[in-house]
Amino acid sequence: MTDPTRWRISSFSGQNGSCVAVAELGATVAMRNSNHPDRGTLDLTPSAMAAFVDACSAGEMDDLA
Repeated sequence: MTDPTRWRISSFSGQNGSCVAVAELGATVAMRNSNHPDRGTLDLTPSAMAAFVDACSAGEMDDLA
């Protein structure tokens, strides 16, 4: 059976295959490792996802890379 969920990967993802995929799942936004989709998802509320994206954009997580 095919997964009908529309997973999206950023155009900024690296060429080495290290990608995070995101999808809207009802009232949550799911994130998963596109290389290992069978390992589960991290499900966030839309406001938590927005805070995560804002923090990444502001460089607040650069020290983790």
